[in-house]
Amino acid sequence: MMTIKHLSMSCIIFAGASLSTFQAMATGCDSCLQAKIESASSSISSSLTELNTSASSVVTATETVNQTITTASESYIAVLEANQSALLSSLDAATNKIEFSNEATTTTYTNLTDTLTNTINTNAKNQIKLEQIFRNAQTYGDDALPESGAIALNRAEALTNALVEFNGRLEEQMVMFHEWAYVVEKGEESKTLRLKKVEEKYDEFSELIPQLSTGLLTSNDVNNLLTFLMLVVLPEPIDSEKLSVKRQVLYNQFVERKAAAYKVLAKEVLMKAPLLSTDSWDIGYTQVKSEDGMTSLEEFMHSESDRKLISTVWHDDISSLTDVGLLREQVHQSNMQNYLLNSLIDAQKDNLLLKSVEE
Repeated sequence: MMTIKHLSMSCIIFAGASLSTFQAMATGCDSCLQAKIESASSSISSSLTELNTSASSVVTATETVNQTITTASESYIAVLEANQSALLSSLDAATNKIEFSNEATTTTYTNLTDTLTNTINTNAKNQIKLEQIFRNAQTYGDDALPESGAIALNRAEALTNALVEFNGRLEEQMVMFHEWAYVVEKGEESKTLRLKKVEEKYDEFSELIPQLSTGLLTSNDVNNLLTFLMLVVLPEPIDSEKLSVKRQVLYNQFVERKAAAYKVLAKEVLMKAPLLSTDSWDIGYTQVKSEDGMTSLEEFMHSESDRKLISTVWHDDISSLTDVGLLREQVHQSNMQNYLLNSLIDAQKDNLLLKSVEE
């Protein structure tokens, strides 16, 4: 496409060529014609100058317009580039924000997954522990605690005191027996008078003999029986101070054999004496006979052996025990068995002792 600047230049070249041709054709004309030609030439030149000026102005205006368009284009492009940069920046920021959010979401999801996994693992472990707790509670709980353990615990102190009392009473009786055996006649305390008192005591206490078959005696019956048995074993003590040395030795041997026999009988009576307090143990598989809150060692032995065997309460108790409870009950039964075995051995020793002192 031909611009305004190109068109102006073509017109100027065409006008110059026409003027030269016209001047060549006018050579040799008269002065008038020459003047007209010069006037016309001057007008043409002036017109050409104005045209050239106009063309230059147009060119300048065109360049200004072009410059304006270029500037506007550059500004528009700059604005587009700025907008594009801003858009890209915003997209980058949004992308980073999205990526950060994704990372945060991924981290949160990972943490939640780990937490959930740990929670599941912990719950699984706790479940195992809980099951173990239940098993332990069942194995070592109430069904693992036989009632005999509580009974033995409540009776332990009372049994200890009763055994101490038993041994103390037995030693007292042996002291009394030796005092009776070595009595010295003083004043009216003659042999005949002593024999009379013995006969009176014998008649008074002989009716107590059937009481030896019972498991519990009153304190008064115990004292009377101990006295009666002492008189039965040694009804006629001798004043040993009036004997010769040889006869004193023989009498001492005689007294010791009688003392051994009396000790056996006294132990039998004291086993039925009310020495064991029942105030601290009012529970058990069977009931025991008591006298003013006291019972005997023999009554206790019967309660924990043959009476327990026929007690439905004891059978109901052991039938509900766990293996641990049965083992503990076996320990309690073994302790009682050992106690009875020791008592049986003592009884056998006493029987042998009685046979050895027979005359």
